[in-house]
Amino acid sequence: MDSKDRRFQIINGSLWIFNVTVADSGEYTCSGSSGISCIGTLKAFIMPIYTLDFSIICGLNVILLILFLVTTILNHLRYRTSGPVKQIESAIDL
Repeated sequence: MDSKDRRFQIINGSLWIFNVTVADSGEYTCSGSSGISCIGTLKAFIMPIYTLDFSIICGLNVILLILFLVTTILNHLRYRTSGPVKQIESAIDL
């Protein structure tokens, strides 16, 4: 560990490593003035990036919008032909 590397800092007696890379993987030894030491192992991994193509996202949004509009229109038509207004009209015609 390079002492000039600011990514490695000892804060409140703990080793902090900032902006960890795969190259930082390995064993780190902490030793005190009493001669007692402890070894810690760091395993750094590269996380996979999950991205969806922009055209897929746009396509899904268009499909969802169409489904929403169709169901809204169908519900409106169904309510208009069998809803409370028609019930009132049929009651008045009696």
